[in-house]
Amino acid sequence: MKQDINNELDSELSSNVAYEILDYLAHNPNAEGSIESIAEWWLLEQRINKEMEGIMKAVQQLVENHLLVERRSEDMKVYYSVNREKLNQILELLNKKMTANGH
Repeated sequence: MKQDINNELDSELSSNVAYEILDYLAHNPNAEGSIESIAEWWLLEQRINKEMEGIMKAVQQLVENHLLVERRSEDMKVYYSVNREKLNQILELLNKKMTANGH
């Protein structure tokens, strides 16, 4: 019976956004918010959390390829910025990517 209800609900919830909202609420059961706060906070937070691993990997690749430089501050926080010596190479890479995508 419970499985039938879940299958029925799954077919009703056609939107990935619905699942993102449920995932947020499952981890934050005391949350309550307006449509605006759901969009601005709940879903944004969910997407940021899901993307963090990919962002960390991308930054690591950019540092390893000397396209970004990292600087550690006095509080030991790491900051990243463009490697100005590689700016022309970066612009070429971006231009190539945009051309390949038809832009």
